[in-house]
Amino acid sequence: MIKLVIFDLDGTIIDSLQDLADSVNFALKKSSLEQKTLDQIRSFIGNGVNKLIERSIYPKKDKELFLKVRADFKNYYEENCVTNSKAFDGISDLFKALNESKIAVAVLTNKTEVFAKKIIYDVFDDCEIYKVVGQSEIIPPKPDTKGLALLLEDMGVSASECLYVGDSEVDVITAHAMNIECIGVSWGYRSVDELKSANADYIAYSSDEVLKIICEKI
Repeated sequence: MIKLVIFDLDGTIIDSLQDLADSVNFALKKSSLEQKTLDQIRSFIGNGVNKLIERSIYPKKDKELFLKVRADFKNYYEENCVTNSKAFDGISDLFKALNESKIAVAVLTNKTEVFAKKIIYDVFDDCEIYKVVGQSEIIPPKPDTKGLALLLEDMGVSASECLYVGDSEVDVITAHAMNIECIGVSWGYRSVDELKSANADYIAYSSDEVLKIICEKI
């Protein structure tokens, strides 16, 4: 029986692409670097802020430049992380349906935790989110499983009582490393082919399909 559903953030429940792109390009402009397109930023997302900045300044590998661009990105993003970011269609209703079914909802993301919490509690202020775990000094980015293990331990559930929902191969790898089934969503920042190649257990093409898969396991 499923007691906990863990969701990725960017590309899974929140469309944050524009705010991320604006923040990256603000930081790049301050260092007189080439601006990036939305498609480029989309391909850079998924492995945490350090990888996002590394990919954005590539092929430059100067440490001081990296630190400056990252700092400028964080300062701008802190003030603008919910300017355009919004929930994907049906996600709020999905959360409410899980709340009503007494299935806990949690979020595990490679986004810096302080930003993740700010976005989640702003966008989903009328939903019950059990816990938000993001990248921090003690939680490394996925596919490291430390954050996922923390959620299971904190909730007191086994892998068989949990489902993971994400939009990337990183999410599938992370879930499977803990023997948790993963639902890949089609509307995110990675393709369905990538999710299938990563061996996602299910592919959902709408939030209703996510709920249907979950309900079949209750």
